[in-house]
Amino acid sequence: MSTLGHPARSTRWTTSRKVAVGAGGGAVVLLAVVAGLAIGGDDEAVASSTSESSATEVAVTDTTALAAAYDAWVDDTTTGVTLADDDHTLVIDTQGDDDYEGADIETLAGILYQLDVPTRVVTLIESTRALDGMQSDTWDEFTATWSYHPDDGLEIVIVED
Repeated sequence: MSTLGHPARSTRWTTSRKVAVGAGGGAVVLLAVVAGLAIGGDDEAVASSTSESSATEVAVTDTTALAAAYDAWVDDTTTGVTLADDDHTLVIDTQGDDDYEGADIETLAGILYQLDVPTRVVTLIESTRALDGMQSDTWDEFTATWSYHPDDGLEIVIVED
């Protein structure tokens, strides 16, 4: 399997990386401005106080990390990625030697990066062999369960508590 920790630079990656890097402080304001504009609010008013509008707060806090990763990395041409269970489950089925349908490695790596999957978990995923069967691990509010076979690719289910 390819290294998942460092996806290739692309327009999609650069855009997602900018949002992830800004998450320390400015992303909440940015999200509030975007949410405010989406519901017809004034961007100056929303930017000055993110707590004034309860509609804006709901828009910012209602999105799961899985839904944000899905929105950032999955488009109309992506196959093999499903968001389910009220946005608390993400199922990723990658391409294999005999299975040409499914997510490509760039999409998988981008999603794992966006979810801040620890190196420990990425290394376990990368080193899984067909003989190992189903594997799982947890970090923060996530549990991942996966299996790998060269013919079928990686199948991973990530659940956000």
